[in-house]
Amino acid sequence: MKLKKKLGVPKKPSSAVELEMMEKSMNLIKEVEKQLLQGVDRKSLLPMLEEALKICPKNDAAYGVRGQLHKSIFIAGNDFDYLLKALDDFEKALDLNGYNLIATREYLTLLALSAELYKDEGNKAKTDEIMQIIDRCKDICDVTNTIQILAKNAEEKQSQ
Repeated sequence: MKLKKKLGVPKKPSSAVELEMMEKSMNLIKEVEKQLLQGVDRKSLLPMLEEALKICPKNDAAYGVRGQLHKSIFIAGNDFDYLLKALDDFEKALDLNGYNLIATREYLTLLALSAELYKDEGNKAKTDEIMQIIDRCKDICDVTNTIQILAKNAEEKQSQ
């Protein structure tokens, strides 16, 4: 998935049914976070997040938390597929809600991580994939810089 140049604007649930679905999804996310604090295996929590997304596919927080899990699984086991899954999750979260600070921060962290992997001699076989990740991360950096400039301009206008 390629991050859209225009990030998504969060939308409020438009009906009581959508609100109920969002609440159920958020409750599952809270349960995942609770179990993480208890030391439950990260991979075993992925199905719960899949369920949260099945209930409410527009829940950017669920994508962000799942992305964090994918990233941590990658770091623990060096399975490159989880790094790519993390990127996809953060991109989806930002497509749904461009103001998702967790997804933005984690996406930028992956940029730094990818740069480190690129420098590592043991990862020469992954050079193309890592360069693709760096290119994908640059997209969000460009958008994030634009958002920061717009926010700064708005603050300046309000203070005048």
